[in-house]
Amino acid sequence: MFYLPRYIWRYIWEEGRVKELVCGMKHHVVSQEIQKKEEIIIQYIQEHQGQHTSYFIKFILCECLNFINVVGQIFITDWFLGNAFLNFGVEKVFEDVYETHEDDQTLNQLLKRDRFFPKETECTIHTGSISAGSVNAKTFKCVLPHQVFNEKIYIFLW
Repeated sequence: MFYLPRYIWRYIWEEGRVKELVCGMKHHVVSQEIQKKEEIIIQYIQEHQGQHTSYFIKFILCECLNFINVVGQIFITDWFLGNAFLNFGVEKVFEDVYETHEDDQTLNQLLKRDRFFPKETECTIHTGSISAGSVNAKTFKCVLPHQVFNEKIYIFLW
């Protein structure tokens, strides 16, 4: 979805104008050629002032498409995750501020929060060797510490 506004701008409306305008201006050392190019750009801007309104409107339209895309992605993500993700950051902040006793309500809130960023999971580890003839499967509880950071990063960005 993010490529669509970029594609429209780059290949349909922009047509390499900016690239052509600043071609050869990448050098950090000011030389005679760069000064001549700057004079040409200044002259072009002065002669064509006010004639690029449609170019500007097309650029703003592409930026609006990008913004609409970002907002749409937020709502699509919320829909995909069961319409519980938009309020996740607010709920998390209030959970940390108003932490209560270990009762059923708090436990339900913790389980709801851990649905998006689970910190523990069940792991099955196979031990033994095939050459010995048997492979044992043992189940353990595995901790996912990176999910703690993921949750905090999301809360910060929220």
